[in-house]
Amino acid sequence: MNEPVTDQDNIAAAAASLEPELEEALISLSSLAGEDADEALEMFQTLPEEVQALPDFRLALANIYGQKSDDEAVVETLRKVLDNEDDLEDELIADTYHLLADSLENLERLDEATDFFLKTLEVDQQIFEATWDGPNDIVVELRNWLNTISTLPVKEIDVRHSPTSAEVKEGADPRAIIQYVDEGLILFARNLYLDMGEDFDDAEARLEVIEEELEEVESSSAEHLD
Repeated sequence: MNEPVTDQDNIAAAAASLEPELEEALISLSSLAGEDADEALEMFQTLPEEVQALPDFRLALANIYGQKSDDEAVVETLRKVLDNEDDLEDELIADTYHLLADSLENLERLDEATDFFLKTLEVDQQIFEATWDGPNDIVVELRNWLNTISTLPVKEIDVRHSPTSAEVKEGADPRAIIQYVDEGLILFARNLYLDMGEDFDDAEARLEVIEEELEEVESSSAEHLD
């Protein structure tokens, strides 16, 4: 495969001229990566070079390498994304930081991983502050709402805004939605909101996500105990 072009004018032109096709291709890549990473990689390689060089597609490529457990390739790909960090939207920067941190952690480059997890925490907070327009504090809003729910399998859930930097330094995922601690379960309101986007206001969808997260956390905890 030829090296992708790096001229930013060509990249911008590709994004402007192919926007509908780009969106469709990104969705297809993401879906295919979860089913067959090798086939997704082949699909990526058929894209025009200027499209391959777009930051969103580099991130998609990194996710494909992640599905293949090729963490070295993930790190190399995402470093290229961050070469033009000043031109990127905060959401893409935060996603890049988080995936990069995951792969660095897998490679046991723990100090580097922690640095990028902390950067994820910081940028996600900036995104939250720029987008949250609820009438109440999000923690208060979620606590009040949870008090009206009788169907959750776990009755005692503490609601907090987000993990602290100290917790992230100790190994907490800055994007965790549900987390077990010695005192019980914690729901991180900011992370639920950022994960759901516009669907956050849909109470049924919100409950569904929380229930799925509870099942995942409980399953993970059971595996660690085995």
